[in-house]
Parts: sequence; C-alpha cells; structure tokens
Amino acid sequence: MNYRITKKTQSPLPRVREESQVPKSLTMLNDICQVNLPSIAFEHLHLDSRKVNNQSVFIALKGAQFDGRNFIAKAVQQGAVAVLADADESSQHGVRQTVNSVPVIFIWRLSHLQADIAACVSQADIAELALIGVTGTNGKTTVANMVFQALLLLDRDAAYVGTLGVQTKHKLQPLLNTTPVAIELHDLLTAIAKQQDVCCLEVSSHALAEQRIKGLAFQVTAFTNLSHDHLDFHGDMQGYFAAKTKLFSDYESADVVINLDCSWGQKLAHQVMSGAKSVRVVSRVASDENSYFLNQTNPHGRYLIVTQADAKADGFELSISSESETASLFLPFYGDFNIENALVAMACLLEMNYSLADIAKAFAQVKPIAGRMEHFGKNSQPNVIVDFAHTPDGLEKALVACRRHLTEQGQLFVVFGCGGDRDTDKRPVMGQIAAKYADKIFVTNDNSRSESPELIAKAILKGISDQDKQKVVVELDRKLAIQSAVQAAQAQDIILVAGKGHETTQEIAGIKHAYNEREYVQQLMEQAA
Repeated sequence: MNYRITKKTQSPLPRVREESQVPKSLTMLNDICQVNLPSIAFEHLHLDSRKVNNQSVFIALKGAQFDGRNFIAKAVQQGAVAVLADADESSQHGVRQTVNSVPVIFIWRLSHLQADIAACVSQADIAELALIGVTGTNGKTTVANMVFQALLLLDRDAAYVGTLGVQTKHKLQPLLNTTPVAIELHDLLTAIAKQQDVCCLEVSSHALAEQRIKGLAFQVTAFTNLSHDHLDFHGDMQGYFAAKTKLFSDYESADVVINLDCSWGQKLAHQVMSGAKSVRVVSRVASDENSYFLNQTNPHGRYLIVTQADAKADGFELSISSESETASLFLPFYGDFNIENALVAMACLLEMNYSLADIAKAFAQVKPIAGRMEHFGKNSQPNVIVDFAHTPDGLEKALVACRRHLTEQGQLFVVFGCGGDRDTDKRPVMGQIAAKYADKIFVTNDNSRSESPELIAKAILKGISDQDKQKVVVELDRKLAIQSAVQAAQAQDIILVAGKGHETTQEIAGIKHAYNEREYVQQLMEQAA
C-alpha cells in the first residue's frame, strides 16, 4: 500500500516543518507480521548490527551473502530493544526467544515483509517530505542531481539520494546501492525529513522489481530513457521496461514527466496518458512521433521542448518553450543527451510550480556532476573527458557528444572496459560501438570482479571487425591504458575515459582497490603540462 500522496502546492515556498512526535511500538506491526508482538517502544529499524543503539529494533534477515541472525548477539550487545528474525520454516512463525532478556521473535518470510514494515514505521515521519522519483537507464543520476542543485539555488531545503550517495547542501555520504533496500531507505528518508522538505530520489529497476520503495508516494515521477542494461536480471528489454513502468503504475504521484526522445518513452506515455495521472512530456528533437504526442494525444497540453540549441566549446546556448512560457539559457554541460536530462529536470520543477524564467536562471548555475562528461586538460593538451558511461547506449551517446566538439583535425580516443559478473551480452555490442565512433580504442579493465579481465576483453573484441582491430590496444592495467592514450594524443584530440566516472574503487578478483579515476586523470594532466 502507499501511505501518502503529496499534492502539488500553490506556491514553491519552503514549508515550515514540525518534528514528528508519533510514538512507535512493536505492536504497530502486528497486522503486517500476523502475530501479537510485545509493546516495546523504539525509534529505528536496523539491518546492520553495527548501527544498532538503545532505541533500535534489529531486523535479522537471512541474506544471500550474510545471515543477519548470526549478529543477533552483537545487536543485543549494542543495545537493541527487540529483534525480529527470519524463520526457517512456517512452523517457527511467532516463536519467541530471549537473548540477555531481549525478546527475539521469529517471523516467517520476514524478508518479504520488510518494505511494509519500513513504510509503516516511517509513514508519519516522512508524511510532509516531497519526493521526486527519477528512473531510466541513463541520465537518472544527472537528472536527480540537477533537480537537487536547482532546488538549492531556488532556496529550498533539498536532499538527494542515489548513485552519488546521500547529499544535502553541506554533506555527502556514500551509499552501497543506487536505491537502498526498504528499511535502510525509509530510515534515510526519516532522517532527511527532519532537516529537508524535498528529496530527489533515483529509483533503479532492481529497486522497483524488489519493491524497495513500497509505501512511498511522490510529488513528481520522471522517466529519462531505456536502453540495453541489466538484462542478466530482467531477462529481456520487455522485462526491463515492465520493471521501470512500475514507478508510474504501482505508486502514487501528483505529476509525471516523460522524455519522448526515446521509443520506450513514447510507449510509456501511451500507457500513462490512458490513465488519470497528470503528465508533462519533454522533447529535444522534433519528429512526427513527438508532434503526435505534443499536439494530439496529451490531454493535459503540458510540454517542455527545445526550439534552438547551439553547441559551444563549454556547453550549449538553448531556447526552450513550454505551453505558456519561453526562456533562453546557457547550459554548461557537454552532450545532446544532457539537453534531454536538463529538460526532464526542468520539467520536474515546472510541476512544482516554479516559473520557467526562475528555472532557467537556476540552471545557468547548475554544475556538471563529478565523473559525468567531466573535462580535464588545458589548452595545450588533449581534452580528457571522464564519464560513467558503462552501457552500450551510454557509451554511444558519450562518443557522439565528444565527436560534436572535435575540430576537423582532431581524433577521438576511447578507454573503456566492461564489468565482470554482469550482463555479458553488452560486451561485444560496446566493442562495436567503440569501433564505429572512435579513431583509437584502448580496451582495459573495469571492475572485473570474479571474472578474468582477459576473457572480458576478448568478449569486447568479438564486436570489433578484423579491420578495425588495427586501431585497438588492449592494456588491462587501467592507469597504463589512460596514460598510453594521453601520450598518443595530440592537443586537438579528445580522449573519452568511460566506465568509472565518480567511483573510487576498482574491484579485481573480488577485492576492491582504492582507485579515483578523476584524481588520477587530473594528476596525469598536471604532470604532462
């Protein structure tokens, strides 16, 4: 069930927040757990015994890698007031034990109940927190962070939760997953709601398939695009799309924003517009399909489009238009896809009742995200672009974006690899894309995890013709691959270093090694200056 829906307000002014004083007792979970739980007061739920204190209930789940029940004694030692633990079989449901006088109650299929439990516990605490949920294969990090930055510039107390971590105006802390599991996510949102009034949340397909956001309702939900990724998890593109559409079919939202510059976006628009939800569509490219949506199908008549886009050395001069306003702005981002990202982000703000003029002013100050088409190098050096692109679509868009900024004399280099223990089908596809757009290719390592880097490289090379293999260098030491590319390039060239972006580790043979690609490239360029 969804516990709350935030209706669009009449003013974008920050609200005045009051601290929630709703007491919490284990008995509030009786209906969900189908058992009579003891009347024990608590404040927090925790899956990690290290985070437990004397106001916590420890949720001991049997996971794929770790069994939380092995840490019950540790949680009790940390001060847990009660423990809910996974039962191995239905006959154990409701069985109670004690560890140092602390009750341990076994619940059958507890892992399947965690989303409902988390939502029930946090519903009062996050009732006034406006949520903007963004999903899509590529761009959701950039869109969510663009909205976050713009809201800060518009004097809102905003937060961001996603790939980059948990970010507020003065703090950034890392996260393990793009969208945390339900109990951790609701705990985060509860903490955020004490200080902020709006949160931009990246919603991954894994999170939707696993119902990690169950119980949340949104002020705005947005779709960026869909392309080949995570098919090892979803099976095929239809399964992947079905997971993404859950954000728009299974969760309440006052407004929906959909990017039409993607056939899957057009398909989603057909589905959502047939319902009762309020929809705003965005488009960068004029086409017959988009004109149909903009002029005939959209019953709400709300849109945001680009009427002119001029590429400059450090970004784009844009003219944009909604159904009622026009504006011009400079967007300090590389890549046509970032125009699409900006349109989706600006449309989210339009749905929050900001004027297009105010939005345009804010976006002139929005900064590129670390590791997202981030530029390194000086005038006398080749331009090195560090980007997180790790999918076929992401790599292609990044390469096309770099080509647009090349001079006639310049060449395009690319350094990339593919992750281990992940979708293997995309490896030759990414090799083919690299060969199509790049003049020189450096195939290297990118989180090989438990797989052989050599075998991953061979899979990438299968997508490259024998003729194009002449422009390929295989260097599995990622630092050496980047260094070799920089040494081979001229001042008029561009080097795209794709795959790592903002990440600060490189996982090889199951071990995560400290590796900050942005810092390494910056150091390399300073040494070469």
